[in-house]
Amino acid sequence: MSESLILQAGFWGWLAASSLLLGAWLGLGARLPKRLVAASMAFGSGVLIAALCFEQLPEAKRLAGIWPPLGGLLVGGMAFVLADEGSIAFRRGIAPEGWAEDRWPVC
Repeated sequence: MSESLILQAGFWGWLAASSLLLGAWLGLGARLPKRLVAASMAFGSGVLIAALCFEQLPEAKRLAGIWPPLGGLLVGGMAFVLADEGSIAFRRGIAPEGWAEDRWPVC
């Protein structure tokens, strides 16, 4: 492998990873509107689900059929939503009775 190809791959890898640092810097230093944050998070999660569906779902379907992969995708999505709603409820002070602050699993 030539040295220029290695440098080019390193550059593109650095460029792709720099978005993470830029996002962290913006998240810590800037006060962005909640609607903008929500829209960007929704877009990012949609892209990740699309990547999962296009890249891994066909192989999982070939190995196990369509229902186990789709069931896992739905159960995982529901678990995420429930955990998110639970953390919001806890922060608003409406946690389920009997849950102490140090026992809440999501926060």
